[in-house]
Amino acid sequence: MKILYLIHQFFPMHYTGTERVVFNTASLMRKMGHNVKVITYSFYEDSFYDSNGAEILSKSFSYKGIDVLALRHRKIPAELDFNIRDNALAKISESIISREMPDIVHVGHPMRISELIFAAKRLGIPYMFTLTDFWLICPRFTLVNSHGDLCAGPEDCSACRTNCPELSSGAICERLVEAKYLLEGASALTAPSEFLAGIFNNELPPLDIKVIRHGLRHAFLKKNMRQFWKDDIITLGYCGSLNAHKGVHVAIEAVKRIRNDRLRFVIYGSGDPVYTARLEAMAQGDPRIEFRGIFTDSQAADVFSMIDVVVIPSLWFETYVLTIREAFLCTIPVIASNVGVMADAVRDGINGFTFRIGDPEHLREVIEKILSDTTMLNSMKAGIGQDFIPTVEQEACAYNSIYNSHRVMRTDNSTVTTSIVEKQ
Repeated sequence: MKILYLIHQFFPMHYTGTERVVFNTASLMRKMGHNVKVITYSFYEDSFYDSNGAEILSKSFSYKGIDVLALRHRKIPAELDFNIRDNALAKISESIISREMPDIVHVGHPMRISELIFAAKRLGIPYMFTLTDFWLICPRFTLVNSHGDLCAGPEDCSACRTNCPELSSGAICERLVEAKYLLEGASALTAPSEFLAGIFNNELPPLDIKVIRHGLRHAFLKKNMRQFWKDDIITLGYCGSLNAHKGVHVAIEAVKRIRNDRLRFVIYGSGDPVYTARLEAMAQGDPRIEFRGIFTDSQAADVFSMIDVVVIPSLWFETYVLTIREAFLCTIPVIASNVGVMADAVRDGINGFTFRIGDPEHLREVIEKILSDTTMLNSMKAGIGQDFIPTVEQEACAYNSIYNSHRVMRTDNSTVTTSIVEKQ
């Protein structure tokens, strides 16, 4: 079977949650004998690309055995991350899909490359979405409005008009229509959490969204067996992208307010250089706070072996949070913002603590509570492990079942979409 994955950005330049999900799935499908390819948007220098086309540059390469086609506008549009439709990409999208002629298209993230989904639809090729954030219903993708408040959704554009007045209400309404058209035309819709599925169903009912939880490479992780005495030093750790909506500045502010030499805070990740510089400036002069860059999957076990508590200070409705599951697989308690899937996963005093979103003072109180008697971490470590955390292989098998139910069967003279489920 030929499977085409579409994603807004990909390895090696980008390597966080959604990129990892697509890479892991594509790699396992390739091992199953399928023919796979990733088409992505990219931000390399002009010299990287082979194509000298007037408007869209392209480059084919291989990343760890996965064939990749990277696209980029010659002149990147100002509204690239806002618009669903794109005239320049529309001109070549059908030729790209026709050349690849996949049995099914799996959309990991539609930003920047949505025209390829419209092309697949016109060509009668089935496509499916794995929803990973809110971009289709919120151009900010975070459901955080212009006032910095969490939002329940566009409410058929009315909430956008009130809370994001700088955005064109006409454009918001138009992109909602386009999003609904793409979602309703999909052969299958999946999401990693009931929370994310519920947000979409509240805004664009009725959508049949199947929850398939993201899997982890269990072999790269191992249990952190450390046990604690009352006055032990603890290491707080953040592992993820360094972007404003991730709230790392909240955690740094909380740590700076704590006058205790038994605390360390290590920060792993990279991201927005302006925001990263802000974080580094905040931490300057505090030797307890360290920035340690990024790490690979194969290094994860060593990284988590040196962390006692993972902190997730996100300022938006996270949709799954791979890091929480990685921490739990390593029997590490988690401190997380008290909204969405984070509040669902972290149970106060059982496997960690939650704190009021965006509130460094409340986070300080939680950390100091742990420092007052670090033996409580022993009971929280014992309270981890009650939730099922799938492997990447289990996640891939779930997708493979969907592919087989909605693949394209070809004859010499025609292409016909069939469903194995219907034939049974």
